[in-house]
Amino acid sequence: MQLAPLMQSSLAASTWSSHGKAWGEWYSLLVPDHGDKIMTAKDTTLQYLALLRTQDLSLAAAKKRLAFVLKLWGFQDVTKDFQIWLLLRGWDKEQTFRDTRQPVSFSLLQRLCMASTFARLLSRHFCFSVASGVWLTVGSLGGPFCPVQLLRDYMARRPQAPSFLCHIDGSPFTRFQFVSLYKRALASAGVPPSDFGTHSFRIGAATVADAAGLSDADIMSIGRWKSDCFKRYVRPNLLLD
Repeated sequence: MQLAPLMQSSLAASTWSSHGKAWGEWYSLLVPDHGDKIMTAKDTTLQYLALLRTQDLSLAAAKKRLAFVLKLWGFQDVTKDFQIWLLLRGWDKEQTFRDTRQPVSFSLLQRLCMASTFARLLSRHFCFSVASGVWLTVGSLGGPFCPVQLLRDYMARRPQAPSFLCHIDGSPFTRFQFVSLYKRALASAGVPPSDFGTHSFRIGAATVADAAGLSDADIMSIGRWKSDCFKRYVRPNLLLD
């Protein structure tokens, strides 16, 4: 561990805060008596995953730490080992089960729009989150939040540009910019931004569609789901008025 300062100097401060800790944790498992390596990569990985589980990390964060220490110590990637693969799969399923992101319903979307000067940007994203090769029919709702009218207004102002969603100068409207506007709108509406993510729109769509009595087949078609996995997004108890 005397080389830790050199390793720290090679990494950004934010990266070292995570990877430096991972290095120390792995070292304590791999060489408990500061002697020769006495454990295999698989054995150490199993112990390290157990340690990471106690830290309430996301699976993605745990995988990043694991990948770093495996490379650092020159070990082969053992995450494809069947036993470890099953453990990671279980972690992923458990994490999905604990997902508490709240849905964005139509009523909440209207609140966000009324609370923010970015109403049209938010409404456009809500209507246009569509994968390549999929046609969706969007009906006219009337009123200031009608997706059809919003689309017409946008197309009348949109410059000629490669990106459909773009600024007035033709530069792309990026995901980073949308997330920033989205979080600001949530805060302006008095809603905790930390309770919502960009996936909250899909969660909201599934929840509202289910509450409206749509069949599973219709919800799967609208949301482009290939199975009934959408059911884990149906969260009527988390809907905000």
